[in-house]
Amino acid sequence: MEKLIHTAITHRLVLKFRYRGIPRTAHPYACGVNDEGVHLVVAWQLQGRWGDPPGWRIYNVDRLVGVRSTGARFPWEAVNLNWARLYLPSFHLQIQPEVPGDAPPPPPPRAASRSTRLRTPWSLHSRPADCEVE
Repeated sequence: MEKLIHTAITHRLVLKFRYRGIPRTAHPYACGVNDEGVHLVVAWQLQGRWGDPPGWRIYNVDRLVGVRSTGARFPWEAVNLNWARLYLPSFHLQIQPEVPGDAPPPPPPRAASRSTRLRTPWSLHSRPADCEVE
């Protein structure tokens, strides 16, 4: 699973997964290990619990279930992730600016699933200053 997360960060691929039983859609920006040795991923969550606005989240990688790439890419944005260093002293992988000719890997084969897709429209027009650590 960590390899999939690393690939998603490197190639700016949208991830879908379940976290604490809730389907989530997110743009992964960085990952690392905290002082207790827990692997964490910093992501901009697009869709999650009903009523949750889009925003920054830090996920425990061990609690991610059914992680898959949608194959869709998200645009690179210069973001300041210094706030995340409160939880992750250092990142072992962080999103980088787009490089000309950078092509994503082919999307993984789609497995048959009975899960419903989230149909909530989203926008990245405003990002709240707070972050929810889950």
